[in-house]
Amino acid sequence: MIAKKIILYVSAAITMTSNVVAHPCMTPYSYCANNPVRLVDPDGQDYQEDISKKNRTITISGTYYTTDDDATSAQKSVDFWNKQSGKFIYRVTNRENRTDVTDFKVNFSLSVKKIGKSTDDSQKRQLISRHIMEDPNKTGNGYSVTADQNIKRENSNGNTTQGKLIYIKESKKDATTGAHEVGHTLGLDHFSSGIMTPGEPDAFRSDEIEGRYIKMIIENPLKGKITKEGGVPCGKGIIAPKSDKIDLKEYKGTVIKNEQYNE
Repeated sequence: MIAKKIILYVSAAITMTSNVVAHPCMTPYSYCANNPVRLVDPDGQDYQEDISKKNRTITISGTYYTTDDDATSAQKSVDFWNKQSGKFIYRVTNRENRTDVTDFKVNFSLSVKKIGKSTDDSQKRQLISRHIMEDPNKTGNGYSVTADQNIKRENSNGNTTQGKLIYIKESKKDATTGAHEVGHTLGLDHFSSGIMTPGEPDAFRSDEIEGRYIKMIIENPLKGKITKEGGVPCGKGIIAPKSDKIDLKEYKGTVIKNEQYNE
């Protein structure tokens, strides 16, 4: 048995060495630019879903760590989503017994945590990464405003990496760009209309959060699914430890507008 394990270890080492020779730019830490201390694990958790059958609510929560200087922009961006609380109903219907129907009010409870002063981008990344790793609910994200020239992708005013690290151009810190990027941390890819259209300006971009967004945010954690945008994973949702569950094999979910919602 020992000899067999040694053979397996040697074989794995040879395979790893062969891969490095064939692809010298790749290492086990390629995802974080070869610096696993400075950047966080991309397979982490980015938002949490708490389902209460007693209260008939579904609450989406997450924390966004940011420096003091960027907190106003971050708060505006998460409030864009928090203000959607109560506007949508997730209707659960038994696939066989159509009369078995339960309506859940959808709420958002996203929070911003200030972590100190820093205008240096490198120091920001270190501060944010540390707080994400130490997040008690393991659902931390980062939010940074950066100089326009640091976001070089054409027609891009911001980006989200690893499903959790948001970067916004300085010139767009008061626009809806931040809300769009928060959407990516909530597991959303790009859509043809609404706040999640791929570009800004865009003829189809609006401030609207559509029902199909809500459905994806809710159902991704229930299915254990992570959406990808351009081959890159968006935010990963998890079900809260004490949450109720919805079996999507037995039940079907539909998102509708809450007719009883009052501003």
